[in-house]
Amino acid sequence: MRTGTTRRLWLLGRVVGTGMLLGSTYGALLNFAAYGALQMGVPIGAIHGFLLSSTIGWLEIFGTRTRPGRSIEQAPFLVTLLVKGFIYGSMIAFVNIVEPGTRLLRVPLGVESLQLVSVVFSFAATWAFIFMLQISQIIGGRTLRDWVLGRYHRPRREERFFLFVDIAGSTALAGRIGPVGVPNFSIASSCWPQTRWTTTGARSISTSATRW
Repeated sequence: MRTGTTRRLWLLGRVVGTGMLLGSTYGALLNFAAYGALQMGVPIGAIHGFLLSSTIGWLEIFGTRTRPGRSIEQAPFLVTLLVKGFIYGSMIAFVNIVEPGTRLLRVPLGVESLQLVSVVFSFAATWAFIFMLQISQIIGGRTLRDWVLGRYHRPRREERFFLFVDIAGSTALAGRIGPVGVPNFSIASSCWPQTRWTTTGARSISTSATRW
């Protein structure tokens, strides 16, 4: 198994574990608010958290590497936000309506008003989460965290690394495909590195890193 695949599987495992923990907490709080007692909220929430975190986590970690996933990721920000929010929100709403954990444990189903609240909350929370996730992918998770916490409200001295990548024959290649084609070539090279050399004729890459 490749190192990258192993790393992504470990990440998926952490996502599933966190999802089960959050599901248990949400289920307990929801049952306490509705019935005044925890009842079976913890195991039901854990089951729902497992189902949702495993499917959504797989789509986000592995699905984005497929051709349809790349199309969604490379779409305009608003399109990506709406598509992901609709897909993930629908999955969460489906679980809240069908309640597989409740049926599996043979517990009486919740009232319709409670399900409606869960569905509305699911879509709102999903779009908020996807918004923050997409922003973090654009500017970086650590940079987003520092910006939210106000780290950059005042000038700071920090150490940064800058990586410069040069492809042999890139000047002639840029003149051949034009300024509009260069960004597309860069995207294609990062997505399909195994076909990069046969399609462009480039032979090697030279890299250098500078510390500031």
